Amino acid sequence: MTDNAEYFQDRVKIHRGSSTKRIKKWLSKLVLILIILSIGWGIYQVNKINSEQEKLDLKRESYYHNLRGWDYSKSGDFSNAISEYTKALELDPDDAMTYFNRGLIYYSMGDYHRAISDFSKTIELNPNRASTYYNRGLAFEKLGKTEESHRDIAKANELRYNT
Repeated sequence: MTDNAEYFQDRVKIHRGSSTKRIKKWLSKLVLILIILSIGWGIYQVNKINSEQEKLDLKRESYYHNLRGWDYSKSGDFSNAISEYTKALELDPDDAMTYFNRGLIYYSMGDYHRAISDFSKTIELNPNRASTYYNRGLAFEKLGKTEESHRDIAKANELRYNT
């Protein structure tokens, strides 16, 4: 019996030692995985911040061109105004106000097809702006498209446009 008890105790010691080693090995792998995940998360966050900063820089530059377009349009230099608005839209193609402003310039120049195109894009991006429907309606009227003109003027009135 004594031999069996000693044998069993030796086996338990060996088993405990190997379990402890396995647990330590497993924990060290887990810690390594957590470190790698932390580094990856940090890199993701830095890239996310950089991406947001790039978007802000593009918006800022787009806004600059939009203001230049506005200045040119006030002075009657429609060609340069269109050029600046187009540059702004290349940087920020979802800026409804820039499409609207460029549409006004096209309308002023008598280019009603392009005005309608820009007003339509404005409506796509911001469907609740009454003045866009009104101005597109005026452009349709200039092209003799009475039905479209009446539809847009009615929509402008529905959105409470004051003429």
